[in-house]
Formats: sequence, structure tokens, C-alpha cells
Amino acid sequence: MSLVSKDLAAFIAGDWGTSNLRLTLCDAEGQALDVRKGPGAAESRGKHAEIFDTLSAEWRCANGALPAVLSGMVGSTIGWREVPYLKCPARPSAISATTLMAGSPFNTSHNPMRKIG
Repeated sequence: MSLVSKDLAAFIAGDWGTSNLRLTLCDAEGQALDVRKGPGAAESRGKHAEIFDTLSAEWRCANGALPAVLSGMVGSTIGWREVPYLKCPARPSAISATTLMAGSPFNTSHNPMRKIG
């Protein structure tokens, strides 16, 4: 997919599976503007921040700091940072209370993740 318009970028969405990473640059409506692919969580052990920074560098340089929402194995025992499971059904407030956020999007490898909520 080619980049439609960098000035429309609002956030980065990512699905970090066991064997593949898919990052998508999205507009404010959630429409995909561009896609990057990388190694899955199993291959990324210990290098999650570096891989994210490398794959998203062009987007962040063109657009400045962008929020990123990552899901999948990125929150598992082999992921960037383990996030506890919630019992389902879960209220949105319970989900946001256990969400983790990385520090600076330009230097994630040197900023510990912190709990928000």
C-alpha cells in the first residue's frame, strides 16, 4: 500500500502476532494510509522497541509524534511487555485500566512502559 497523504495521519495501529507484525498508519477515521510488515513477537524478543522504531521512523519523521495502539502477542510473555488477561466480558474502564503505554514514540527503547488509567 502506498502512502496516500502524510498530513492525514492520526495514529499507528499494530497487530503483533507470533510470526508477523503488521503496522498501519491510519487517518482520524481509522482508514489505512500505509502498511509496514515486520517480524513477529517470537523473533522480536528483546528487540521490540528497535523494530517498532525502525518500521515507523518514516511515518514519525513526516508526521511528528503519533500515538500507537498495539495488540496481539505484543502483550504476551514473549511480547514487548506482558499485560494481564481480563475476564470477559470486560467494561471499557477495565480495559483502559490495564492498558500499557510506552514513553516517547521517538525513543521507545529508553523509556519504560507505564500503566495508564
